[in-house]
Amino acid sequence: MPKQSSKLGEDSLDAQIQKIASARANPVACMIVAITVALLPAYLSQAVMRLDWLSHLWLYLPIPIVAAFGIAEAYRIFFHCEFVLKYNPNDAKYKKALASTATERDGLRYQSALGYSLFFSNVFFLLSVLFLHFYLFQAFDARLSFAGSEIAASAVLYVLAQQNEKSILKKLHIQK
Repeated sequence: MPKQSSKLGEDSLDAQIQKIASARANPVACMIVAITVALLPAYLSQAVMRLDWLSHLWLYLPIPIVAAFGIAEAYRIFFHCEFVLKYNPNDAKYKKALASTATERDGLRYQSALGYSLFFSNVFFLLSVLFLHFYLFQAFDARLSFAGSEIAASAVLYVLAQQNEKSILKKLHIQK
């Protein structure tokens, strides 16, 4: 009988590991947050560079939406790295810790990973846009500076997220 209960416990542990591995952030909510963050430089550009909304609507709508896709994808990658990859399910210490913890702790870890990915991505994007828009691209036309800084910052953030994922995966393969 003890072997059967051990087998049942191992099956539920594997099911819990699968649940954690398949977890992902809500894509609609992440996209709404990404669009909001991508629109902030548009307000700044309108206030500081005197680019009014109505005459530059062709610039203020598509550029932040394109940048938001890059930001939302970076959210997804950073969340996956924080929530799934940093806790190697093949590690014996991880399985022991997972077996002894409650599901509320996984909810807390989920919120923590989502908060980290949103905070880091948003701060990095906004600081990059400020640096590019007001320092690096200041010699260019204000419209080109706005568009270039938004697209470049979201592209750099996306590449940074991919490199973070690659380094964590490489570290996991070294540990095996």
